[in-house]
Amino acid sequence: MSMIYKEFAILPPHFTRAGLARVRQIKMENLMEGFNHYPACFQRACPYLIARIIYQCNHPDSNQNLFEKLDKRHPLWNQRLFASPATVDGKIYRNGYCALKDYVVCGYGRCEDTGMRATGLPSHFILANEVQELTQKIQKLEERQERMEKIITAIPEDLSSKLPGLCVQEMMGHFKVEGVVPLNMQDIRNLLDERNEQLMGESKR
Repeated sequence: MSMIYKEFAILPPHFTRAGLARVRQIKMENLMEGFNHYPACFQRACPYLIARIIYQCNHPDSNQNLFEKLDKRHPLWNQRLFASPATVDGKIYRNGYCALKDYVVCGYGRCEDTGMRATGLPSHFILANEVQELTQKIQKLEERQERMEKIITAIPEDLSSKLPGLCVQEMMGHFKVEGVVPLNMQDIRNLLDERNEQLMGESKR
């Protein structure tokens, strides 16, 4: 894979902090048969193995999804992760997979939840990735600005066509009296003209 793509810094599937808390409640020996007999160095890697299996079971690509690829009689489905009930916070799940499937993440560069980082990356890759992220932010800002400009441009035309009618409706609502013919726009203009003439006459006196 080329180092210019962000996928070069992809993190392995791993549990969130909440997911690790669930794993501790369930206990690894209830997810992997023979776990207690594995060397300590291998035991530390087992949560990543479980997370990888769950990740592949949830994979959106049917060519990589284990539920789609593997036969129902495959030995994997007989492992404790899929065959043994799991209890978390007093709730009993069908198996460990069901209890943990929503707590596996991947990501690029750094996981904000767990602090996991992709290490050993060339400095130019980090810089290129930051430039790419900045470019994406600028594009989003430009798109947002274009949408706002369209909205602002449309406001005067929209108001000029709707505002007079809305004003008349509002005023008619306030001046509505039973048995009296409702005011219309011309009536309002006539009243305003008459009032202006009265004011001008009073000012000449």
